[in-house]
Amino acid sequence: MSEVSDAFADLKRVLEGAVDAAVILDQDHRVLYRNSAYDAYTGKRPREVAAAAAAGTPCHQLFNLEICSESCIMRRAVAAGKPLRMHEIHAKRGDGEDLTLIVTSTPLGSGLVLETYRDVTAESRVQRKYHALLARERGAKEDL
Repeated sequence: MSEVSDAFADLKRVLEGAVDAAVILDQDHRVLYRNSAYDAYTGKRPREVAAAAAAGTPCHQLFNLEICSESCIMRRAVAAGKPLRMHEIHAKRGDGEDLTLIVTSTPLGSGLVLETYRDVTAESRVQRKYHALLARERGAKEDL
């Protein structure tokens, strides 16, 4: 059991240093661990998030993604028995800012799942502008 708790402590140290938001969830979607980047997404104070997590608040009530209501990535990853990644997932940060995320859900065993959230909002905006410029250029070429 000591090896498991040591591995869990090591994983938490790695996640705390990560730029991406991360949570470790149990099978009932309760947050067992979250890093500071995750806290920032919720828009709540870290103490509020800690109290909600301690009370067993499910992840989708702390930080709601569009996929939470459509198709829970955690359930799909557990059913598949392998990590799943979803691109262009939309969410709202606690301060109301729209986000575009890459969400990865990785079953860890023993009913635990690691979810990470990478903010690609800026890259997504650049891609949309690039595609709009290409469309305008094609239209201009056709006009010529």
